[in-house]
Amino acid sequence: MILETLLKAVSFLILFFISKVSTETVGQKCKKIKNAVKDYNINCEKSEIDDGICVEFNFKTEKLDEILESISTFDDISQLNFVCFYGRSDSFKLELNNKDIDVIAKFNNLKVLEIRSCIISEIPNIKQLNNIEDLRIINNDDLTTLPDSLDENQLKELPDCIGELKNLEILDLATNNLESIPDTIGNLSNLKYLDIRENNLREFPKNIETLTNLATIDLSDNKIDDFLPDSLNQLPKLKQIYLDDNINIKGKTLINDSLNEEDSECKYSDDYDLCMAKDIKCLHQNSDGYNFKPCTDNNKEEENKEDINDNKENNTTKKDLHTLEEDCKKFEDYVSKTKESLIDSYCNVNKKETGIECLISCDLYDEQDKVEKIYEYISFFTTLITLEINDCEIKQEQFDHISKISSLEKLRIEVSSVVLTENISQLKNLKKLILRDDQISTIPNSIGNLQNLTLLCISGNDKLSPLPDSIGNLKNLKELDISTNHLSSLPESISNLQNLKILNVMGNQLSTFPDSITNLQNLKELYLGANQLSSLPDAIKNLQNLNKFILDFNKFKTISDVIGNLKNLEILSIESNQLSSLPDVIGNLQNLKWLSLGFNKFSKLPDSIGQLKNLETLDLMDNQLTSLPETISGLQNLKELELYSNSFTKFPKNLETLSNLVNLSLGENKIDDVLPESLNQLKKNLDDNVNIKGKTLTNDSLESCYYSDKYDLCIAKDIECVNEKDDKKDDKNTKNDEQEKGEKKNDQKENKDSKKDDQETKDEKGYNTLESDNESEVETEIESDVVSDDEEDFISTNYQCGKGKGKCPHHQCCSKYGWCGYSKSHCAVMNGCQSKYGICDDTIIFVKGRCGGEYGSCPSGQCCSKYGWCGESQGYCVL
Repeated sequence: MILETLLKAVSFLILFFISKVSTETVGQKCKKIKNAVKDYNINCEKSEIDDGICVEFNFKTEKLDEILESISTFDDISQLNFVCFYGRSDSFKLELNNKDIDVIAKFNNLKVLEIRSCIISEIPNIKQLNNIEDLRIINNDDLTTLPDSLDENQLKELPDCIGELKNLEILDLATNNLESIPDTIGNLSNLKYLDIRENNLREFPKNIETLTNLATIDLSDNKIDDFLPDSLNQLPKLKQIYLDDNINIKGKTLINDSLNEEDSECKYSDDYDLCMAKDIKCLHQNSDGYNFKPCTDNNKEEENKEDINDNKENNTTKKDLHTLEEDCKKFEDYVSKTKESLIDSYCNVNKKETGIECLISCDLYDEQDKVEKIYEYISFFTTLITLEINDCEIKQEQFDHISKISSLEKLRIEVSSVVLTENISQLKNLKKLILRDDQISTIPNSIGNLQNLTLLCISGNDKLSPLPDSIGNLKNLKELDISTNHLSSLPESISNLQNLKILNVMGNQLSTFPDSITNLQNLKELYLGANQLSSLPDAIKNLQNLNKFILDFNKFKTISDVIGNLKNLEILSIESNQLSSLPDVIGNLQNLKWLSLGFNKFSKLPDSIGQLKNLETLDLMDNQLTSLPETISGLQNLKELELYSNSFTKFPKNLETLSNLVNLSLGENKIDDVLPESLNQLKKNLDDNVNIKGKTLTNDSLESCYYSDKYDLCIAKDIECVNEKDDKKDDKNTKNDEQEKGEKKNDQKENKDSKKDDQETKDEKGYNTLESDNESEVETEIESDVVSDDEEDFISTNYQCGKGKGKCPHHQCCSKYGWCGYSKSHCAVMNGCQSKYGICDDTIIFVKGRCGGEYGSCPSGQCCSKYGWCGESQGYCVL
């Protein structure tokens, strides 16, 4: 259904409605509709849909009530959509009068109503829409009271009559100012999706447990400081519940049977005072799970004590709220005087109401004299806890002013020019320090005095001198990102960081494995890609807690047996090296879920690979394999097998035994073989081989199957995945094997818009993912032409790009600083992406991974969840 068509002019409104065809033809229905509105000077366009027709009107808004009266006589109109803005800008919102909206109540059979980006203060008579199933009142800033589905409005309360919408299945109340939900919500017996994220709720809404059809609840990003009701365990169909980013949620985690299924999700925050009532599957959707302790009999007594203490704390917080709001206003008033020198700025009270958060975004190439005074002004704020600065020039004097903000807990400076000073040690309360692409040359010794620091990111500085030994004094540090800095060594003092869990040293110039790393016994994630390493030390066996190990783009020719000691590894990636064999001890890695060996020189695999019982993804792209060991049948949890661009001439044996395999890629091989019907249950890429004969696969579950037009195949069954191509074959024009022999084939190769890209990669290759939770791997699917250059036609092997350094590999982007990667800072044209040495694209697609913001959109068939991950389940796709 069309929801986002743009207006033809600012003074026009677009109205859509869906009318079922019933016994009338589409032509008859359209004729009736046109006759009903013939007295009005409007443009009417119609298009067929599955169950009726979609009609679009463009007209002046003063006629709206008359036109609605004319079409309200049609008793089969099921959908109305109002879109009141021009293009994608909210700057041209139009006004809907109450008399326009009153007419809506006459559409008795209306199931879907949308009013988007209009100037409207109230919507009366909504409770008369007894058949409404989907109500979306979105981004109407003047709306302060309304019954339902109020995304991005300014609602503070809802009327009790919302409970009269008995047929409502979707209720979207996200991004408002709601402080409570009426108890009558418990009357919405058909409700399946409830979204109240990004509001001001301080406790759980009552009567939710009566909504037995609820599949998704989203209460994230509120101000809830409350006990998690046990009564929610009574919801038999609950599959997704999102409770993260609140102040504190106490009690016991949920134990619904429906949350123990494969596609279930339950999102909490790690710092909640929760105990784990039962270890169920939804708790493990977060890659590391949660650190909640098992519940005991003493939990209830402890909860009561905490509740008393928390109430005292909340009373104190509320008293300070006015002060925080006043400080934000002072900041905004001062910044408004220098607005012409800034691209963006804002100030918010943080969710827990313990301080304010400010952002300053400059144009690095413009005069910044006025901006420089801002730093001195904000240095007097005692409530500022988060400061973010982008594209600004920060000289020594300005950084000294920033260092005086003793209340700061988080400081982020990106894509700027920064001079750090020894006064950084004054930031005693600093917990997170992020300095990316800031042209930093020296780290002051006094950084070691920041004893509260848990996250330190200093990346993207190609002139950075060696790190100071004092970095080893940061005893509370949990995450350290020093990627893409041209470092050739690490200080020995790093071995003192015994609380470190994540270490990212990708994109440097390390030629030997630093001994200091092998002493970090609590390390969980280690990123060493894009260096010059060729061997692993025996002492790496000390890293017994390591579960993610990235060694891509190095100079490994062999991997020693010591790798077999890392028995907690779940992700191992050694792409783009010079490996031709694996040690037999690889089979010892029983917890391994992802093994990526693409872009090496493997001609065979050890039999022991079949011992990896928990392996879900095996990437062997771009090697020299001609066969797989028979033990491959032991990989019963394998879901994805990437064999693209190898040397197979026959279909590998035993693939049909991999009962959980859903994705197989065998494109760009040399296969000349009959297509085994045993592969009917797999999604697959089989294009660009010599010849594949027999019948196309017929399994109804197939969503994607890529063949080449030149193959000797006949279509055994007309299914959706075969029809994806524009130029499909059918039984009548497909020749059998006997007829085809000896004939010259002139078919042109099909365009592969959905073809798998030449490289699969993980999010850590963007180098800018340290702050996020332990994110799962992603593979890229990008089709783009890279500008050829005879002088610079070689491919970079160390993530550097540019003149004399070569192009980025595998459809990566070359940033303005000469580094390859996938993030927006690498790929966006506005950020200086160099198209001569890689692709430049503001809408990069990431498959099986991140989406939104800097990551771009999901591939066809997948949805982008509110947390920025691609997927296909209801938790990703419900609006």
